[in-house]
Amino acid sequence: MAGLLAAGALVVWLVAGAPWWAPAALLAGGLAGRLMAALFPARYRVAAVRIGVLAAAVWLAIGLSPSGWAVVAGLLALAGLVSMPPQPSPSAAGAGRMRLALGTTATVLLVGGGVGTLVERDLAARDRAEIDAHAGDLSRAQMLPATPARAVQALLRAIAEDDPRAVCSAFSAAATAELATAHGGVDCADAVHRLHTQVRDLARYPRPDRGSVTEWIAPDGQSGAGNGCALTWTGLPRLLDPGTAAAAAPAGPYPGVLTGQRQLGQGYLVTGYRPC
Repeated sequence: MAGLLAAGALVVWLVAGAPWWAPAALLAGGLAGRLMAALFPARYRVAAVRIGVLAAAVWLAIGLSPSGWAVVAGLLALAGLVSMPPQPSPSAAGAGRMRLALGTTATVLLVGGGVGTLVERDLAARDRAEIDAHAGDLSRAQMLPATPARAVQALLRAIAEDDPRAVCSAFSAAATAELATAHGGVDCADAVHRLHTQVRDLARYPRPDRGSVTEWIAPDGQSGAGNGCALTWTGLPRLLDPGTAAAAAPAGPYPGVLTGQRQLGQGYLVTGYRPC
């Protein structure tokens, strides 16, 4: 009985997609227990092995779902059917009814439990896929600009370095199309390259004056916009030459206005673009 229960639980455990290491650990423990049983007196060895098998069966069965229990119960009913003597007996009619009852019970439990186990496995796989997808979305959201103003600053750096990889991943498909259309590019990378060719001072361009990049954020913090249409670059010329006029020439093209939506409570995805 204990051996059949352990075998049934093991089959359902593996079919349900449970970790393979649990049965492996049980097998190793069983072998160790069999070796230790040799240390017992001969009359206690069989009892020791049975106790070990029963403990393993209980340990496996604890982790079974209702469908798994149904399969195990069906295996027990099937074992009872097989163990019935085949030869006729004085109570043949009663034995026939018992065989029919056991066969019907075993069939219903095995089919129902098997289908339930497969459904549970599919649902568990879907749950894992959703969890993995959510984890991936959260990781991408954490890499987005923390504020709309930082999205503008990221675009300035991408234009200055002619490296669109980081900034283009922060643009939605609609914002990418608007950026490309506004600057005659075929895609985000091409638009960034075209803007790069218009930069007049690579040293000053990614470092506009503090406060010249303005932003607006909704009260709930879920949307906002960064404005790069009023940038000034007077700070570095003044540092290098205090006599430089305050109205220094722009270091390059104005990056535009970027609107965004906050993702999963993390960074902002640029969902809209408007040139200056």
